[in-house]
Parts: sequence; C-alpha cells; structure tokens
Amino acid sequence: MIERDDLRAAVAAGIISEAQAVSVNGLATARRGARSDLAPGDEPFELFKGFNEIFIVVGLSILSFGWITVGVAFLSPGDGGLMQQIYGFSAVSAALIWALSEYFVRRRRMVAPAIALSILWGMNAVLGFSPSYAEPFMIGQEDF
Repeated sequence: MIERDDLRAAVAAGIISEAQAVSVNGLATARRGARSDLAPGDEPFELFKGFNEIFIVVGLSILSFGWITVGVAFLSPGDGGLMQQIYGFSAVSAALIWALSEYFVRRRRMVAPAIALSILWGMNAVLGFSPSYAEPFMIGQEDF
C-alpha cells in the first residue's frame, strides 16, 4: 500500500503534483474509513451497500408475489397429478431463484437481495416438499 512518505517522495521527484498527492491521500483515507480500526483478517459488517438494494428487494418481492399468483392460477386439481404440478412449479421456481442469485449475489455482490433470495429459496423448498410430507397424513385419514 502506498503511504504518505511514498507520496511525498513522488512529489519531490516530480512524478506527481502536490494536488494529485492530496487527492490520492484523500481517496485512500476515504477507502480506509471504518476498516482502519479492524484487526487483520476481519471484515466490516455492511448490511446495505447502497439504497438501490432496497429497491431491488422491493422489486424481487413484487416479482415473487406475481410468480406465485401465476403459479396458483395455472395449478389445476381437476387434472389429477396435483403433486406433480407442485413439484414442477417448485423446480422451475428454484431454477429462477438460482439464476437471480447468481446475478445479484455473485456478480453484483449485494447483501440485501441475497437475504431476500435466501428467504424465497426456503419458502420454495417448503412449498416443494409439503406434498410429500402431507401424503402420509392423507393416507392415514383414508383420503386417497
């Protein structure tokens, strides 16, 4: 890392101007911020990196409620095989959540959408596995 002595030496050698040295020093100080008091190896806890994450979480919530509404509208118990339809819807939902997670978490490194997508993943898992868990109770009640 470049320190103040290095900047002074660069100004003295004529490599950079005094104004550039002050700008670089200000940038380094701003980047250090809360990280300067941390022990080596620690990371600062940042729940939100920007307010745009709130808008993305709101958008993901709207998208998920719309997706659930479309899924419920197309599930038809009259065709039989309702469990297979639920399994299929849950699998497609899992693939969609995974793709969104790849973008928002892996590429954009956003914390709030990661939390929201983790919650959606859990809810999707509960929806997908609930028919399997309900079946023994239905058989026990002789509801075939």
